[in-house]
Amino acid sequence: MKTWITLIAAAGLVGAAFAQQPNLPPKQAPEYKAYDVWVGDWRYEGETMASPLGPAGTFSGKQTARWILNGFFLEFRWEEKGPLGEIGAVELDWYDAATKSYPYQGFQNNGDMYSANGTVSGNDWKSSGSVTHQGIKYQTRGASTFAADGMSFTWQSEVSADGKAWQVFAKGKATKVAHAPPDTVSVEKELIKLEDGWAAALLKADVAHIDQILADEYLDTDESGTITTKAQDLANLKSGDLKFTVLVPDDYRVRVYGDAAVVMGRNTLQGQFKGADMSGQYRWTDTWAKRDGRWLCVATHVSKIPQK
Repeated sequence: MKTWITLIAAAGLVGAAFAQQPNLPPKQAPEYKAYDVWVGDWRYEGETMASPLGPAGTFSGKQTARWILNGFFLEFRWEEKGPLGEIGAVELDWYDAATKSYPYQGFQNNGDMYSANGTVSGNDWKSSGSVTHQGIKYQTRGASTFAADGMSFTWQSEVSADGKAWQVFAKGKATKVAHAPPDTVSVEKELIKLEDGWAAALLKADVAHIDQILADEYLDTDESGTITTKAQDLANLKSGDLKFTVLVPDDYRVRVYGDAAVVMGRNTLQGQFKGADMSGQYRWTDTWAKRDGRWLCVATHVSKIPQK
């Protein structure tokens, strides 16, 4: 979709609603509501014609678009398989108030870059710009039309070496992926399974397993108020400074909030940290975030239960 293969017309228009008033919510004027149609997950397929940008063939892929940076930019991430193999990219779309234009720019994992400005009229979107493919810059233009319900669109893209002679190099259709409401019970079971696996990994000092379920920005706060990072926790476990001989989690309580969740529980443990005994019972709270289909823990807070 948002590639030099497809160059979906004027996706940069989606940023317009958010660029009018810095630090304020986007305007909800009728003309801006159309831009929201890009947000979400898409599946697409189409065909390419032999051109300076590659051979003829078919392609298919998926794309996700989401607002970032306080809603002033729309980020596209896509990946597809086609005549040039597996291609992926990151793209940013925004509104340029100074020129009253709607630019976007993308960067692909094969080194290609593309950019364009666009216009929109109803369900019809058009763009013109350029793509640098294998070090050579070409001019591009494209047009796409959304269905009335905004759940699909078709597009056609053209390329030119001199801006005079144009040829169609790609066309296709995209369909928005409809997401069913999350099954809360299933999510709770999945998170409890992750917590159980975490406890088992701590007992075995399985650093690799724990590394996979913690977000890079993960922070751990203990009962004294000390905060440690993911890297510090993994290093303590790997070195043997943190060691468990018994670790039994129970009394789980799970709250799910879409792509975020909070899991609370209790650990009964025997172990040492840098030679000091830390055996006892602890209450803990883990905060989880779902990213790219996976749950990652982003924060933990632990409090020791006083002995009676």
